[in-house]
Amino acid sequence: MEASRARIVIKVIAILKIIGSIGLVLLGSLFAYLNSLAAAGILPDPNVDQAAAAPILAVLAMVFFALAVVSALIGVGLWRMRNWARIIYLTGVWLGLALSVLIIASNLAEGQDVPSILIGLVMFALSALMLYVFQFNDDIRTQFVPAVIGGTESVQPTEVMMLTADAAPAVTEQPIIASGSVNVAKRQSKLPVKKTAKAVAKKSVKKAVKKTVNKAAKKVAKKSLKRG
Repeated sequence: MEASRARIVIKVIAILKIIGSIGLVLLGSLFAYLNSLAAAGILPDPNVDQAAAAPILAVLAMVFFALAVVSALIGVGLWRMRNWARIIYLTGVWLGLALSVLIIASNLAEGQDVPSILIGLVMFALSALMLYVFQFNDDIRTQFVPAVIGGTESVQPTEVMMLTADAAPAVTEQPIIASGSVNVAKRQSKLPVKKTAKAVAKKSVKKAVKKTVNKAAKKVAKKSLKRG
């Protein structure tokens, strides 16, 4: 699985967790409403002990509200690729596995409630799938890093890629600078050679001029002696 696909899978699960938190808020609101009815003694079912049901409904409402907050935090954490969110989510997955096994085992022992067994099997399959995704799938697991390392916030994989991309031009510029310095060194090394070549040429020209001048002077002297 590519890194981009792994991140898409994580973000889809994060969205589902946030949507699940909204459902938990609705359930908590329902139990809170039923608690208010039980406290007022006007529950629709007259066979229910409303005085005893009121505190139970209040506890259930608070439990669902708390689960909604946790689910929302996990969803946001997964969206931001935080490792603490993965660990908390895996804890819930293990609890879901244990609960599904208990549901299946208890109903198999009684041998009566087939729908409960099916619910337990679905819970077990989903929990096992999420366990594989977040615990044993290296492509997805490596997308998460600890939120804090050494007292400072860690760098996420996308930030690492951005940093390496920014640093890449600096790395590629170094050979260019080096090659430029080599060219400069070559030019500087060629300068003395050119200077010495020019000096030798000048000396040879001077010597040739002197020779021709001396020859011409000798010829003139010889002619003047002959005439005299």
